[in-house]
Amino acid sequence: MRDVAELARVSQSSVSNYFHKPHKLSEATRERIRQAVDALGFVPNDAARILRTGVSPVIGYLAFELASATTPEIAGPAGAATNGASSSTSPTSPT
Repeated sequence: MRDVAELARVSQSSVSNYFHKPHKLSEATRERIRQAVDALGFVPNDAARILRTGVSPVIGYLAFELASATTPEIAGPAGAATNGASSSTSPTSPT
């Protein structure tokens, strides 16, 4: 982002506003930043932004398939190999 700001002759805040609050910038400033972004091939990195700010737009994520899967299905081949060996000592298996 710093390189884009230098090339466009604007602040880093202006480059951030270009991507997140473009209405705050004049048309001329947006055009200078757009040209710098195109020239440098700049693509915003959301992961870097989250690490820098400590704020994520994600509240939570639930994968239905994972939530309904049994332990051997989640573990895959490694779980299948150990599942057979431990089934006789399982606390829920009949004795």
